[in-house]
Amino acid sequence: MACILAALLLACASSVHAQVIREEGFPEKGGSASRESVRAPVVQEECDPFTVPDRFGESCVPREKEPDPLGFDPEAPGVSDHPSPGFAAPPRLECPVAVFLEELETGQVECHAWDASGEEYLDYFWEPVGGTTRDYLDNPRLIPEDSPHPFVIAPEAPAYETLESFRSGETTFRYRYRLTATSRATGLSSHEEVEVYVSSSRPSVYCPLEVVVEEGDTVTLDCEGVDPLSFRMDYEEEAASVLWEWEGLWGTSTDPLAATEQSSPLFTAPPGSAGKEYHYIASMTSSASGAPRTARRRVTVTVADTKGAAQAAADGLALANKGSVPAITCNDAEIYEAAADFTLDCSVTDEPSDATYAWTARGSTSGTSELSSTTVLKPTFSVPDDIDESGGADKDYEYTVTMTATGIDDVTEDITVTVLEKPDILFCGGYRHSSVGSSSMWEGRGPLRVSHCANPPKGAPGPNPVYTYAWSTRGDTPAAAVSLLSPSNVQVPMFLVPDEVAATTTYAYRLTVSAANADDATMDWTAIVRNKSGITDPSLTCTDSEVYEGAANFELDCSAANEPDGATYSWAARGSTSDTSLLTDTDSL
Repeated sequence: MACILAALLLACASSVHAQVIREEGFPEKGGSASRESVRAPVVQEECDPFTVPDRFGESCVPREKEPDPLGFDPEAPGVSDHPSPGFAAPPRLECPVAVFLEELETGQVECHAWDASGEEYLDYFWEPVGGTTRDYLDNPRLIPEDSPHPFVIAPEAPAYETLESFRSGETTFRYRYRLTATSRATGLSSHEEVEVYVSSSRPSVYCPLEVVVEEGDTVTLDCEGVDPLSFRMDYEEEAASVLWEWEGLWGTSTDPLAATEQSSPLFTAPPGSAGKEYHYIASMTSSASGAPRTARRRVTVTVADTKGAAQAAADGLALANKGSVPAITCNDAEIYEAAADFTLDCSVTDEPSDATYAWTARGSTSGTSELSSTTVLKPTFSVPDDIDESGGADKDYEYTVTMTATGIDDVTEDITVTVLEKPDILFCGGYRHSSVGSSSMWEGRGPLRVSHCANPPKGAPGPNPVYTYAWSTRGDTPAAAVSLLSPSNVQVPMFLVPDEVAATTTYAYRLTVSAANADDATMDWTAIVRNKSGITDPSLTCTDSEVYEGAANFELDCSAANEPDGATYSWAARGSTSDTSLLTDTDSL
């Protein structure tokens, strides 16, 4: 039996087979096809007699690499270049993340695609994404839209019609597109997004479109210009130049203009010009890029007659304000009483040129006396030193600001300023104001520690308030006497007792304890320095005593000569006497 099996294996290893397979044809655009093909005879490699091939007709030699993940491998003998039956993968796309262009510039997007069936079976389609549209006046145009490598034509950057939009305008604009690649062989698709950035490097000029002036009056034609290239890192200010030029349009004379080499010349309406219009072109030439580039803007000056000047000016302002939507923003504030005055935090967007402001009180606020002005956008608020509300409550100051301009509805905004009551600092047993009395001493006795309170101050707001100390003189004590306290910015200084005083002298001091956003606390102390002149030194006289044990208690016979005021006494044991336990007290004579 073993011989028969070995013979069969050898026969399989040496046999030659011709194989007919059916290959599915992939559809071209407009149709599909399939065909039969006969593969040439393939000689099977000789196997080990005891190794059985996996399937009939396959080599029994192991593959040297892993199969391709898409199911095909051009290097494998006898394997079709098309996907394996029952397995399909979407196309693979690679596109740049972004493309950068200048306005009106033409560039190209380079995307690449791969598909198991072959790139010739892929269809491509570009479409705008998000706010990007196919309005090619304001959006880039892709040509053609069915190619992975389309050309991109950048649009012209937008012009600014208002001064606010001119000042805050962007110089770089972003557009988004999506490329979809679909395989006609499998019906699967993939997509990638590409961002197109269009920058404007040309200079721009803004001028008011129409200016109204009365005959004989002078007005400034306020124009502004900007060159985006001046913001670049390599911009050389010394080498660059900006030149302005004004010229008349349709035969308009430039005689009424003064300083036509500036961005904002003066226009004086000549006599007899009532009812006339003057048309000018303002040109700015910038060399920020090294080559001169010019931007232009038209300005029309209308001279109104005397009777209709006010109405004409109002109509001109209404025209200038048309379409604007101004807004006022004010931020509420909190501040402690007695703090520094501050400016109210208010701002306005899209402000009309003739805007006026009016502040009024509202709520429980009785007036606007705390405001420095009621006709400006940002008045100064005068912070009260002491709001003195019952129960130590805070106090709100409530206001409304109203903006008025020609041709638009009034704009209002509310603001509240909360003035916070300062808490009291408590010292020396919980008091704002306290005294530790006085200390008496002889001249020349040496430094003395000032009497003080044992407990630290408290009451200031915050988790870790910082307290400061400052000593000063009070009453008739001269300010220079602070120098006797060393140092004078601590809670407990040393008092430097004068060596000599002409007479007994009183020094009165006050300690002030302070902290941020809190009311101060004070403590008083007085030093009395006595003069020794004409005073005999004191002396003590004691008479020894003898007494039998068991006798009655008696008072020791001691006396003091020239005893000073405030004298104190202290008894101590001496010799073989161990203590003073037999004395009724040890601090009296």
